[in-house]
Amino acid sequence: MHRIRLPEHDSAKRSAMLACELLRLCRRPNNRPDVVQLLTTLRPSIKPYLAKLQLLGIPIVYAHTSNVQWPSNPIKRFIRRIGFRGICHHIDCIVASSSAAKEVLRQIGVRNRIEIIPNGVDLQRFQQVKHEHERFALRASLGILDSAQVIVFIGTINPLKGVDLLLEAWIYLAKRFPEAHLYLIGMRHDLNSPKLRDFKEKLDSLITASQAANRVHFLGYISNVEDYLKVADIMAFPSRTEGMGNAVLEAMACGVATILTPFIGLPPDFGKAGHEYLMAEYESKALAASMERLLADQELRLSIGKNALLWVQQTMDVERTLDRYAALYREIASIHRQE
Repeated sequence: MHRIRLPEHDSAKRSAMLACELLRLCRRPNNRPDVVQLLTTLRPSIKPYLAKLQLLGIPIVYAHTSNVQWPSNPIKRFIRRIGFRGICHHIDCIVASSSAAKEVLRQIGVRNRIEIIPNGVDLQRFQQVKHEHERFALRASLGILDSAQVIVFIGTINPLKGVDLLLEAWIYLAKRFPEAHLYLIGMRHDLNSPKLRDFKEKLDSLITASQAANRVHFLGYISNVEDYLKVADIMAFPSRTEGMGNAVLEAMACGVATILTPFIGLPPDFGKAGHEYLMAEYESKALAASMERLLADQELRLSIGKNALLWVQQTMDVERTLDRYAALYREIASIHRQE
């Protein structure tokens, strides 16, 4: 384990420092790896270091786990995509977390080898509570009443995650279900970013308009996400764009009925709408209607949650993901040895 200290705010400098340190370590005979796996964002500052890793004969795998956000300006977008493809020339294989993510890469002109390996979910950590008394005990430890109807959202608090839409839907829902509580789990980027000041003010206004501010809980980053999923009634995930959406898989693994919106990058790996999850149009009243449907219909809620749990157990176990990564590493390392 090699640790280095990176600057907090300069993303380009962070990437360059990380790549430089990686190259330095790989040049040491006793540290030379068979494969380098990149999990960082591909920034132009790391390109020369990737080229030098190639000269060392070390294969590079890049895990593309999210949709790349391109500038709205067409000229800047064109230039950025050329630069992204140039960085990809130094990568032996890109791992996309879904077929949708792979298609995005192809559309922007990436011609690398791309393998689809879903992120998977840890079924030991994220699992359904077996007995009702365990669920009540866990609720009590979290300060949640047995009578409360718990709605969970997991994700960074920013515009791309659709938190504003969720709070618009909450205005309708809070009046209909006086025992409902909304728990938002994730870092609040709107608190620290001047660019998101208007977004924060919008969220504050929506919460005030709901007249149920005492039932909206921003938990920030927490280490026990699984506990809240185990006691949740439903999970709402109105994201605008995703690479995979691991929070959805984690909710499903806990047997929680989930509502999605048709976000950019929605993969087929979540199962089928109406069976493993509910799909709502990206509109506040439509989202509220789907949430109300699940809260009011226990049989439907339990059925969706059960179907989701079985789907994840059969197709999304993280152990399968790890096996596929290991097989890919062995194959790529073997090819380079032969060369």
